[in-house]
Amino acid sequence: FYIFLPQFINLIYISKFNKDSNVFFLSILAGIFHLLIHRNIVNFINLLHSTLHSFFFSCKLKASLFSIYIINYIYFPLHFS
Repeated sequence: FYIFLPQFINLIYISKFNKDSNVFFLSILAGIFHLLIHRNIVNFINLLHSTLHSFFFSCKLKASLFSIYIINYIYFPLHFS
């Protein structure tokens, strides 16, 4: 549950700014990646941190949602694990 919670929070915020139909799909994929890579509370805090970063980046830079998820949910977990 803790793994998916930041994804759903991120989904709610980003969907207000980006009407991409793939938002929900990418959110679930990101949750699955984290479920496979991380399983403790320390990494949950890191996930929440990266979720906030992806929110601000998506608002300020209007970056593509796919690249945001790649950076925050795949690169960061592998880099800091």
